[in-house]
Amino acid sequence: MPEIRQNIITRQWVIISTERAARPDEFRAEESGRRKLPSYLPACPFCPGNEEQTPPEISRLEENGKWRVRVVPNKYAALNPQGELVRVNEGIRHTISGIGIHEVIVETPDHSTGLALMPELERIHFIAHS
Repeated sequence: MPEIRQNIITRQWVIISTERAARPDEFRAEESGRRKLPSYLPACPFCPGNEEQTPPEISRLEENGKWRVRVVPNKYAALNPQGELVRVNEGIRHTISGIGIHEVIVETPDHSTGLALMPELERIHFIAHS
């Protein structure tokens, strides 16, 4: 069961999920410098046309009949939506059971970009409609 722990120095809450170690690591790649990504990858579950490779979407923003942003449940979620919410304070250790929802926001249908790489007007449009 995941848990949420409070960092005693920063007072920030951090998700600890040992179950995530079991997720597939097929997307892990050796870093050999930056290379330009293509706009579409046939095997990418987040690229347009591959929507059936993700769990059913929760939400989407469309433009001209095509999605610009999609939200789907995370298949390898760090939190569990079911269970009892328990808070424990033992000395300096403060924890909360890892109950919650973990979703994936697909920011763009273009595999080669992301929010940080979008032109400013596109970022503003994304933020305004999110």
